Amino acid sequence: MKNLMHCFKLSVWLTAVLAMAVITGCGGGKWDGDSLTPPTEDIVPTVTGTNPSNNVSNVALSTAVNTTFSVAMDADSINAANFTLTAPNNTAVTGDVTYSSNNMTATFVPADNLESSTLYTAKITTGVQSEDGTALASSYSWMFTTLNVDAEPIAVSEMNPENEVSDVCTNKTIRAVFDQPLNADTIESPATSFFLVETENTIEVAGTVSLDSEGTTATFVPASELNANIEYTATVTTEVTDVNGNSLDNDVTWTFTTSDTFCQDTITLGSTLPYGVLSNTGVTLGGGPDSTTGLRIDGDVGIFPAGACIGCDNSTVSGVIEIGTTLASDAMDDLEAAYDEALNRSTNRCTLVDSGVLTTNPSATCGGGADGVFAPGLYWSGTSIEIPVDGTITLDAHNDADAVFIFQSESTIDTIGGNTHILLANGAQAKNVFWVAGSSATIGGTDSNFIGTVMAMIGITVNSGTEMSGRAFARGAEVTVQDGALITVPAE
Repeated sequence: MKNLMHCFKLSVWLTAVLAMAVITGCGGGKWDGDSLTPPTEDIVPTVTGTNPSNNVSNVALSTAVNTTFSVAMDADSINAANFTLTAPNNTAVTGDVTYSSNNMTATFVPADNLESSTLYTAKITTGVQSEDGTALASSYSWMFTTLNVDAEPIAVSEMNPENEVSDVCTNKTIRAVFDQPLNADTIESPATSFFLVETENTIEVAGTVSLDSEGTTATFVPASELNANIEYTATVTTEVTDVNGNSLDNDVTWTFTTSDTFCQDTITLGSTLPYGVLSNTGVTLGGGPDSTTGLRIDGDVGIFPAGACIGCDNSTVSGVIEIGTTLASDAMDDLEAAYDEALNRSTNRCTLVDSGVLTTNPSATCGGGADGVFAPGLYWSGTSIEIPVDGTITLDAHNDADAVFIFQSESTIDTIGGNTHILLANGAQAKNVFWVAGSSATIGGTDSNFIGTVMAMIGITVNSGTEMSGRAFARGAEVTVQDGALITVPAE
C-alpha cells in the first residue's frame, strides 16, 4: 500500500513538472505558483486586397496600383524597394510609393503612363513590416494586363458655343466635348489647358474648369459674366490627354461674340424639379384605376397643404405622390419663389403684340426669325398668350444648349383647340423653357404637344390628346390632366 501511494505521488509530481515545462517552453509563459501569464504572439500582416486585381485585363494606362493590408503597417517600410512594379523581362517601372494609415493601403503611382497591352507584375516583399515590427510571412505578387490602345490622338468633337457664332449670352459657360474620356488632372482646375481670353487684347478670363461624370465634356465657368459685344477666343491645348495618355495633335481654338440683348438666366426650380404636377388644392388625372389609357404623369405629384389626388395610382403616376407632407410643403415653397422670379423678370424683356398670339408675333424684333420663331429671351404680354388651333411655334436656341426662353402673361396662357405644336431647334431644351400665367392656363388639345414648365396663379388644365414635356404647377387651384394626355418631366 505504501508503495502504491508513493507511485501515485510521483506520477502527480511528474505531470506537474511536464506541464510547467511545456507551458514555459511555448511562448515564454511562466509559473509563479499562483497564476500563469499567457504567452504573447505578434500578428503576422497579410495582403487583403489589390487594385488592379490579380490577372485582370484592360487596365487603364494611367492606373495607380494599390494594395491593402490586414493590420496597420510601418510607413517607413512601405517604399520603392519593398513595393515594386515590373514590366516583361523584369524591367522596373519607376514611380512613387505612399502609404495611407487611415485605410492601411499602399499605393504605387507610376511616373509615366503604362505601356499598352503589357503584362505587369506588382510585388510586396517581406521588407514591409507592421507597426510592431512583424514582417509579411512571404512576399506577395500579382499580375495585370493593360488596355490594347492605339496611339491615336484625341479630338474635340463639339464646341459650345460653336465657332464664330454671335449673340452669345454674357452668362454663358463654355464647353468642349472630346471623343475619348480624359485624364481629369490634365484639364480640371487648377490646370491651365482650357482657357478663355478676349480676342483683341488677350486679357484672360478668370474661371474654373470641371469634367463631367463620363469624362468627355469639359466646362469652363467664368468667375463673372462676360462683357457684352466682345469677341472671345477659347483654347484647349495639347496638354490635355485622355486616360491612356493620348493628346491632341494641335491646340484647338474657336471664337464667339457676346451680346446681352436677349440673355436670361434660368428660373430656379429647386425641389420642384422631379414633379410633373404641383397644386395647393388637388389634382385630377384622367385614366384612373378603371381606365385603359395608362400613364398621365411621368414624374412625381405633389399637393400642399391638402387636397385629393383623384385617379392617382401607380398606373397613372410613375413617381411618388406627396400630399400634405414636408416634401410637398418644400416643393410648394420653391414653386412660389420660382413663380415670383419668373413673373417679375423685366430686364431685356420683349413685348408681344397682336394680343399675344405667338404664331403672328414679329419675333424678328426680339432677335428671332420669321413670325412664330423665337430666339432665347424674355417675352411679355399685357393680356394673354395664345397658340391658335393648327398653330406651330419654334424655339431656336442658336446652337446654345443653355439658352433660356421665358413667356410671361399678365392673364391666361391658352392653346386653343387641337393640332398645336411647339418645336425645339438648334439645341433648345425643354428644361430651359418657362411659361408663367397671372391667372390660369389651358394646354394643348387633340394631336398637340407642348414644351416647358407652366406656372399659373390659378388652375391648369392639360387637354386630352396632349403630349407635354414639362411641368404643370398651380399655386391657387387644381391641376387637371385629362384622359389621353401625358406630362413627362424633362431631363436635367
